[in-house]
Amino acid sequence: RDRRDPNLNLAKNVSKNWHILLLPSEAVISAYSYPYVDKSTEPFTWGKPDLHSLHTVVAYRLCWEKFGWHIQKSDELLLLVLKEYNKYEVVFLSHVHAQTQLLIHVHA
Repeated sequence: RDRRDPNLNLAKNVSKNWHILLLPSEAVISAYSYPYVDKSTEPFTWGKPDLHSLHTVVAYRLCWEKFGWHIQKSDELLLLVLKEYNKYEVVFLSHVHAQTQLLIHVHA
């Protein structure tokens, strides 16, 4: 019978079987080093979030794959985010517009 400390055996097994991931991953380093930059010459405009894409990404990829949450839970979270967005949209956009006008006036 093995009289050694069972915690010692556990520690040895864990240390042998763990695979330490490289953090940050090479994909993150690459994205940071060579960011995707939109080359559009169109002037920037603010817009509403794309609900269909958000629902797809949030509901399936993040909530289900990462957390195991069902569609109802992800919908609840998305609705909370959209309510907050709608609440502050007017205030934020008017603030951004005022700051932009100030910068244009200063640099003119």
